[in-house]
Amino acid sequence: MLRYEIVSRDYKLTGAEEDIEKAIRLNPDDSKVLTVAGKLYMERAKRSVGLSNKERRDELLDRSLKLFQQAKSKNSKEAYNYLYLGEIYEMRGMPESAVSVWRDAKRICKDRLSLLEFRIVNSLITQQQLPEAFEALQSMDNTITLESSL
Repeated sequence: MLRYEIVSRDYKLTGAEEDIEKAIRLNPDDSKVLTVAGKLYMERAKRSVGLSNKERRDELLDRSLKLFQQAKSKNSKEAYNYLYLGEIYEMRGMPESAVSVWRDAKRICKDRLSLLEFRIVNSLITQQQLPEAFEALQSMDNTITLESSL
């Protein structure tokens, strides 16, 4: 996976994509492997810009989405899977789905709550849903206060 991460910073994948798929085949039940693989595909999709790369970007996002869903099914309490799922929904132009995933994660996960709250606030502000964003900001403030007292 390290080779994939390093190579994915460039635009050449050579054998790195095969490495990541091999890691997934060897560890299909390891949620961390699935999460790392999903993130690497997502990061690669972020770099695939322009109309000529749209099909490849969609393939990368599809693969990433599937990996995060699998990782979430293996470890439903890992906040990063929800964070990344929401990010993919935002990249796909589905901010309401992103916010929904992040709100679900707040109920399920015990860590990274302030990060989830931040993503919700940011998305709501971007969507011009200011009253909801204000409520989410207040919730984020409470979460930060609670987390800092632990």
